[in-house]
Amino acid sequence: MTFLTIMMLIIYLLVAFITIYSLRAKFLMIIRIISGIGFFIMLLSFLLPLHGINDYMMLLLAISIIAAVEITAFKVRHDDRHLFLIHVFTLAMALALVVYLIIV
Repeated sequence: MTFLTIMMLIIYLLVAFITIYSLRAKFLMIIRIISGIGFFIMLLSFLLPLHGINDYMMLLLAISIIAAVEITAFKVRHDDRHLFLIHVFTLAMALALVVYLIIV
């Protein structure tokens, strides 16, 4: 289950990168949103039942990753090129989530 959750995270980030920077189509934006929801559901099913604060923190981290990707999509759509810190924080949150999933 850990491997599947990590793969869903990687798939979501790849789909988001492709739909934001390469292929801008309405259909692909819908696929990005569906992929984000799938990643969140996969993580939620991995962490249920929620026993401690660490599980809640992982859910908040997943929500933060999805929000950062959607903020990036919004900023790119409106031609704002100040995205370096958003990319760094997104990658740092993804790395923290992967490390936590491997440890647990």
